[in-house]
Amino acid sequence: MDKTYEEKLIEALPTPIVISTPDGNIISINKRSEDLFGRSKGQIIAVIIEDLYEERSNVREAFEEAKRTEFSTCDVTCLKGDGTTFPAILNFAPIKDEDGNVINVLVAMSDLTKLKEREKEVEDARVYAENLVKFSPTPITLLTPDGIRTDCNSAMERLTGRKKRELLEAIEEIYAEESKEDARKIVKEAVEKGSASYELTIVKKDGTKVPVIANTSVIRDGSGEVTGVIYTASDLTELKKKERELEEAETYTTDLLSSMPDPLCVVD
Repeated sequence: MDKTYEEKLIEALPTPIVISTPDGNIISINKRSEDLFGRSKGQIIAVIIEDLYEERSNVREAFEEAKRTEFSTCDVTCLKGDGTTFPAILNFAPIKDEDGNVINVLVAMSDLTKLKEREKEVEDARVYAENLVKFSPTPITLLTPDGIRTDCNSAMERLTGRKKRELLEAIEEIYAEESKEDARKIVKEAVEKGSASYELTIVKKDGTKVPVIANTSVIRDGSGEVTGVIYTASDLTELKKKERELEEAETYTTDLLSSMPDPLCVVD
């Protein structure tokens, strides 16, 4: 029997199409559906629509809703002929006769495999980035372009002597008075120029002052817009201590030489 124009059209569609009776018995599918399910037309025809998916009750609910409202959709896990599965979204629409009676239901399916894979890649990248910040030995803080803290790691908690919640609530309170202006500048300058670096003094919760080198750089989205600022701090306490020791040693040597009663000559 020759195919009708409608049958030829459905067969030619790149979208997987299934047509069922008002009760949900499949009466027609196109080649794209056969390929996607890995089943022949003979294996699918006369099967109840929900038998092709793991979420049987959800599919039936969406099927019945489409008959009432003329459209419905649901996310599903499709069952292939070899036992494997793949994610998809189903769109249901009723086919009516001239009197408005539902004579068939058309189901169009979109394979979400690549989208889900991409979502997983993005999620894995997000988790990796979060862990990189979280477990880094370098004190790190994430800020908005306006300078509002949104996250920090445990190394920053140790450096400041404050819990994460306290750090996110505090803005300038963690800096010594002489560093507050530069603390504001370092974010603004990074947003304007891409990066910035300042020597600041952080005041720990117990009042101890900690000299640091603070570096900031911007985070950009795909269009190049600045969406955030990453701030790192390096504790200069030991370096400053050694600098003082060297200065004291140099001063002591100079004073010692100048106080010598006899002329002294130093040669190589």
